Amino acid sequence: MDKKKQMLSEKFEAILEHSKNELYISKISQYSLYMAKKKGIRRHIILKSTESGHAYHTEKSSRNTPDRIEIKKFDPLIKKHVTYKEEK
Repeated sequence: MDKKKQMLSEKFEAILEHSKNELYISKISQYSLYMAKKKGIRRHIILKSTESGHAYHTEKSSRNTPDRIEIKKFDPLIKKHVTYKEEK
């Protein structure tokens, strides 16, 4: 009788351990799904110099500035401030 109880308890422990591992793995996969999402309305844009080929990569809020951006920034190729325009 003791051997049967011991066998049953070992099987139960193995099943319990397996279900714990599956639960842990499912929690990890759910967490990784949330990490992959990028929240918000910020979009990647490229600002190109009007006087040389230099470009800056940045982000902008498409809600606050739906139009294309024109901004003065430093151009390291010609070593002065020039107008940069948003590229598509």
